[in-house]
Amino acid sequence: SSDPVLFSHGGFRHFVDMPRSITDGAARAIASRGGVIAIQFGNSFSNPRYFEWRQKNRPAGLPGRTPPLETAATIEEIDRQVGRRYPVEPAGVPDEVLMDMSQLVEVIDYAVRLVGEDHVALGSDFDGAVEPPRGMNDISHYPQLTAAMQKKGYSEQRIRKILGLNLLRLFRQVTE
Repeated sequence: SSDPVLFSHGGFRHFVDMPRSITDGAARAIASRGGVIAIQFGNSFSNPRYFEWRQKNRPAGLPGRTPPLETAATIEEIDRQVGRRYPVEPAGVPDEVLMDMSQLVEVIDYAVRLVGEDHVALGSDFDGAVEPPRGMNDISHYPQLTAAMQKKGYSEQRIRKILGLNLLRLFRQVTE
């Protein structure tokens, strides 16, 4: 692309080494062209303890990778196909395995130190397929994340960039 790109919602291989996570080199390359890396909140992307627990407790019969959907003619057929894939996360996650807000901020801080505060955003992915951090169930819990970034010592301007200004900059740059 001649425009900057968005890595919209994934993790860093630094924390969890899996294909959907980005390498440090790829993150730097995206940032060097003005792009943004949006951090997915899921424990499976940013929490090695959870990832290991999940691999050991994966629901029986669930493949390690999601197979492609079959050809479907109706939305009902698509729903049936997608429904067979769930649950994708094991039930009954022990509380001590889940990361908390401060651990999520450590992932954000890793990204800021790697690519700079102008290239980091949130890519929450609240679709129910991944286990969010303890205390983070939906967008109404963003104030807790903001408070954790403040506790880390982040300036108001840095927090605003991460919470959305970096995405707005990228969207405007690409669409105007």
